[in-house]
Amino acid sequence: MLKQRLLTVAVVLPLFLGLMFLAPNAVWAAVLGLAVAAGAFEWARLAGFSAVGRSVFVAAVAVSCAVLMVLSFLLPETLFDS
Repeated sequence: MLKQRLLTVAVVLPLFLGLMFLAPNAVWAAVLGLAVAAGAFEWARLAGFSAVGRSVFVAAVAVSCAVLMVLSFLLPETLFDS
């Protein structure tokens, strides 16, 4: 089991770091959106949502991520003003 986890880290960590530092912002945002949607699916399954409820929840999370991504590119000075 430990060997499998170490192999997973050996594959995923370079991909993660490469995307984080080298990919354009839109690609990075899309990858993170997919990861958040996958996490939402797993959480909904653990929470005992029905199949329809799980689908609605994941869709709501995915749409929220997409809206935030689009807004961050259209209005960066409004969202990230310091």
